[in-house]
Amino acid sequence: MDNKLLRREILLLMGRIHKINMSNLVPDVSKGEFLTLEMIHRYMENNQEEKGIFVSDLAKCQKTSSPAVSRNLKFMEEKGWIGRTTDAKDRRNTCVYLTTEGEAKRKSAADTLDRFSERVIERMGQDKIRQLILLGNELGEVMRQEVERLHGDGKQRIENAEGRENGTC
Repeated sequence: MDNKLLRREILLLMGRIHKINMSNLVPDVSKGEFLTLEMIHRYMENNQEEKGIFVSDLAKCQKTSSPAVSRNLKFMEEKGWIGRTTDAKDRRNTCVYLTTEGEAKRKSAADTLDRFSERVIERMGQDKIRQLILLGNELGEVMRQEVERLHGDGKQRIENAEGRENGTC
């Protein structure tokens, strides 16, 4: 298989995987909400003496801005999944924690995703899944490096890279 066909196949594969509508598995919890519930849960599990996680720390974990996280948290609070407390040491800081309902929603969604993953592993087999994970991680790292190389310093462009591949540069 030549590189032109391989380039097409990899893009088609990424598109097929991206188009899988995982929200059908847990229709009442968005991907962002689930990830937020999981992060809060893990933080609370590992820091049992804490009353919650600071919104700013949650934003760092999610690699997104505090205002974006706050918007998501507002909707989750309206659903009764999280609560907020103000830090006694610095009233500018807000901690969030899972409510009983939020923990139940997280656990239900996690259990559903676990059952789904288990069925996929059973159908494909552990060896293929392990190989897929290794190759997927390698592919992801190579792609990340290439994006950084092509756009990281703002000087190089994809056209230059394509030209080099075609021998025109």
